[in-house]
Amino acid sequence: MVLLPTDSNKLLLRWKGPFEILEKVSGDDYRVQLVGRTKTFHANMLKKYWSRDHEDRAHVSHAMVFEPEEADEDEFVDILMGLTSDKSDVKVNSELT
Repeated sequence: MVLLPTDSNKLLLRWKGPFEILEKVSGDDYRVQLVGRTKTFHANMLKKYWSRDHEDRAHVSHAMVFEPEEADEDEFVDILMGLTSDKSDVKVNSELT
């Protein structure tokens, strides 16, 4: 990925790409194949591109916590984490009424 100016504002930069790095020119400079041309960029303008598989993504739109009817009032069950705590573990701001 290369940090390049946007089409609408040359002072606003965005990550674009991925592009192929052709070679290391010298020190921290790399020659990058852009669309239709090559250009040399310093390493601080580059970021490694990591592709993600669609199966690896987790989509959470909502969550619910169910409390068993027979549970003690001082106990709550965090279904998402599988942890059990009592109300003394909960930190409440003293300014709340």
